[in-house]
Amino acid sequence: MQSAKTRILIETVQKLMQTGADANLRRLLGKTHAADLALVFRSLSGTETREVFNLVAGLDERAELMGELDPDIQSRIVTRMKREDVARLVAEMGADEAADLLGHLEEELSSAILAELQAEESIEVEGLMGYAPDTAGGIMVTDYLCLEEDVRVEEAVRVIRSSGHVDMAFYVYTINEFGHLVGVVSMRQLVTASPTTSLRSLMEPNVLRVRPDTDQEEVARIVGRYNYLAIPVVDESNVLIGIVTIDDVIDVIREEATEDILKLAGSGEDLEEVRSIRRRVLDRVPSLSMLFLGGAFCFAILSGYIDLLREKVLLVLVFPLVLGLAATSAVQSSSFVIRGLSTGVLGGRWLSRQVLREIRVGLLLATLYSVIALGFGFGLESSEAGVMIAIFTFCSMGVGSLVGTLLPLGLMRLRTDPIIATHPVVKALTHVLSVALGMVAVSAWVRWISGG
Repeated sequence: MQSAKTRILIETVQKLMQTGADANLRRLLGKTHAADLALVFRSLSGTETREVFNLVAGLDERAELMGELDPDIQSRIVTRMKREDVARLVAEMGADEAADLLGHLEEELSSAILAELQAEESIEVEGLMGYAPDTAGGIMVTDYLCLEEDVRVEEAVRVIRSSGHVDMAFYVYTINEFGHLVGVVSMRQLVTASPTTSLRSLMEPNVLRVRPDTDQEEVARIVGRYNYLAIPVVDESNVLIGIVTIDDVIDVIREEATEDILKLAGSGEDLEEVRSIRRRVLDRVPSLSMLFLGGAFCFAILSGYIDLLREKVLLVLVFPLVLGLAATSAVQSSSFVIRGLSTGVLGGRWLSRQVLREIRVGLLLATLYSVIALGFGFGLESSEAGVMIAIFTFCSMGVGSLVGTLLPLGLMRLRTDPIIATHPVVKALTHVLSVALGMVAVSAWVRWISGG
């Protein structure tokens, strides 16, 4: 949901564009933070996007704004710019942001822009582009403070002062004569220590580190668990090659949360406001097709019990109520398990215990609502109808609880993202299994009371 500030900013930018007040718009852009401008760009058309971007004064300001924009908007702007202009823009961006930008462009254009960069810049950006975008290597920065462990505090301070601007200078990482990471010193320790103290005596030797192929979600979990402001990335030889900073971790958390929410809704993985209508339609087709297929299977199952359903019409009338309860029960259980797996709460020796507890909760709820359904059926028609509805309710909700609990765990065992076991998949599978088991149980009960 847009804030009042963002809505006013969007309306102001659009009005200034409509009236051709470029000078006023340029001043407004110069006073607005790049992160706020990025939200404005989501509401602009392709032509408006390029016009507003060209009004941003200063190469530094444009580079900062480009780093905040969504990939689709970046591509929309860059593909209409001269390659030499893009190269100058990329050179002003951080290496990690530049790698992200070029990674979303067509390979031919990306290679042409890299060729325009200076050799040192090109090698650094190309190196980062070699890592998968959702790994530690894909989100790390190569601008960090690193000194040998024998260096004294006074010398370290001189080096830091002479190094110029360094993004996210939270820690000084210490290395040995072979370049291996051996410790870390916080800035607080550095400024409060005696000038003659060596970094070796100050450093924390037990440094948590990640490899460049570590998944970004795992990096975010480590940083969040230990409240770090940055975490080092080392290669297979324990040589420091970069760091992942807290601002990148926050971006990861936001991206993963957005992706998971959209997956829950079955509408793709990207923000809808930056997608075309055709893309939005295509992204929603799989989940809706899954539900349609589930409904077709239910139809096929019920067609085998057509005589029973003609005789027990009341059972047909409660299908929407009972299947709604079953699907909700399944979604609740799957949400609990998926959250537990994502946050690390469910794992190790606690996993089976928590899973059994969730199954018991589901079965207790199934029992509760089957009793309520029993009374509901009694009030509508007869004790026979009440028992029939109660049996169907218990089977359906019990199945929903089991599906919602076990499906994410099964996907995890198959090394598949358990988030796909969400609303569309869970609902479709729950509906099919609920109808199948429920009709078998009701049919068996009807035959038993009729002496058949």
